[in-house]
Amino acid sequence: MIECFKKIFSKVLFVVLCSVTSMSICAQESLSLSNGKINILWEKHEGKWVMTLFEGKTPEGYKMFGRPSGKYNLIYDNVKPTIKPLAIVENGDTLDFPEQTFRYVKPDFLRAISAVPMNRAGRYSTFFPDRGWKEGGTVVFEHPTEYGVYKAKWEFDDKYHSDINVEISLTVNQEGYYSLPTPTISTLVEDDLGW
Repeated sequence: MIECFKKIFSKVLFVVLCSVTSMSICAQESLSLSNGKINILWEKHEGKWVMTLFEGKTPEGYKMFGRPSGKYNLIYDNVKPTIKPLAIVENGDTLDFPEQTFRYVKPDFLRAISAVPMNRAGRYSTFFPDRGWKEGGTVVFEHPTEYGVYKAKWEFDDKYHSDINVEISLTVNQEGYYSLPTPTISTLVEDDLGW
């Protein structure tokens, strides 16, 4: 009798564990963050985590901001990037901007338009992460790259509720110079911009 009970119990336990496992797998097809001001949703498409919703609260209700993306970027070079400013070209002419009359701000401006701040130094890699999970109020993504393991943790700021903190890290597997630009939250087409 006890032996029969053990067999039935083990079969029931197996079915329950399979059900829980399948529910947890289904639950990981989407991840979200929401704080009453901002809603963000990521969904798994073809094995990659893609942002499918990014909206903010306005007096008229929630509004989408552009086309949600969630694309990540990594820039690598094995040579130290130059701090020489990039040329600003408009209509085929190289501009001297800001002019010499702005001598106090010009050095800061020239540093700001060098290759690293302008994301022009090194080899540019883009990707959507292949692993994602939720840890409390934080959404975490991880992706192996040819340069190492990239990890991003998204959470809302406790003090400023319209701010999103994204902590990015890269555990590198080769020496070099790296830049980890901010993930692309959304994209806009030029026609949608108004001045």
